[in-house]
Amino acid sequence: MAFVLNIQETAFELEANANRFFQMNVTTPPVITFLQAHEIIMALVDDALNERMAWTDGVASTHWDALLRVFPWLDMPVNEDLADHFYSEVFDDVLTRTTGMIDELIPYGTWDVWDLAKHGKDAILTQGRDYRVMEWERITEYRKPKTRSRLMVPSSISKQPLSAPKTIKQRVVPNNDTTRGTEKYNLFDDVKALHGENIFI
Repeated sequence: MAFVLNIQETAFELEANANRFFQMNVTTPPVITFLQAHEIIMALVDDALNERMAWTDGVASTHWDALLRVFPWLDMPVNEDLADHFYSEVFDDVLTRTTGMIDELIPYGTWDVWDLAKHGKDAILTQGRDYRVMEWERITEYRKPKTRSRLMVPSSISKQPLSAPKTIKQRVVPNNDTTRGTEKYNLFDDVKALHGENIFI
């Protein structure tokens, strides 16, 4: 199941309110663009997801890192008061609106895996499977394809081609041979050569 979050309006609001705040409170005001504001809102959505999924550490610092990439001076002790005003007058409204969109879709403590992707100016939230089931399958390799093992021939067994049987040679005695039965002759020359035995008839 997937949901489309229209975050471009929130990004426009952050761009306009932040630039107005800097013009009123900073001598040389910085300027935030729509793309920078959009990146910050995406980071807010990412943090909101991490806070709601039970299997994460719940650390929500992505949006702060995105803010510091645009406004590194927010982390300077000398600008602590200005940073506090920026958060209360500009950023709190954006934070409330963004987390409110997530609250309507995802409860706290969910075990479902949610994926965040950007599509144009919108954010796409896709609901995945239960993290506990996926982790069990990973540990047990439940979905790993089973392969048949090939029959292994022991190395002590050598494969030899079958040899053709040797031809039996027999001495032919003519019918009119009067010496038949008295003459010694070999019937199986090859067998005799093989066994070393004399075979007589």
